[in-house]
Amino acid sequence: MDRNPEITITKAKPSDLPYIKEKIEKYWLDGRNISVEQFFVARNKEGKPIGFIRYFEFPTFYEPCSMGVDYYWRGKGISTMLFKYVMSIMNNDKPVYILTHIPKYFERYGFKYTSNYPPEIEKKIQTACRLDRSKLHVMSLRKNR
Repeated sequence: MDRNPEITITKAKPSDLPYIKEKIEKYWLDGRNISVEQFFVARNKEGKPIGFIRYFEFPTFYEPCSMGVDYYWRGKGISTMLFKYVMSIMNNDKPVYILTHIPKYFERYGFKYTSNYPPEIEKKIQTACRLDRSKLHVMSLRKNR
């Protein structure tokens, strides 16, 4: 996993929720039914949150989502650290689905476009997405067994 000695990734704490909610609104991410247990947070050396990722485990698939990094920290590998961390805690027993408007980012991890996805993803497309739906892509990855 990529490492930056000044950055740590931890489970989100209740005190992180105002930061997470503010950034989710600012970046137009899925803010439905937020709970602290769904998030991991990247922190700078002072312990301040600088990015986050949300993670769901459904009975038949995983969904990392709602990833955001503060503008100042973008381009410094923070999203890569967050994404790789979440991918590393998933078992290899289920596929992973991503709903994204930046497919090139996820292609580098082996994700492929798909039109065959679980109904929970379709529901998210219909109810949670505030972005132009014509620019949204569903991608999937079957982790190595």
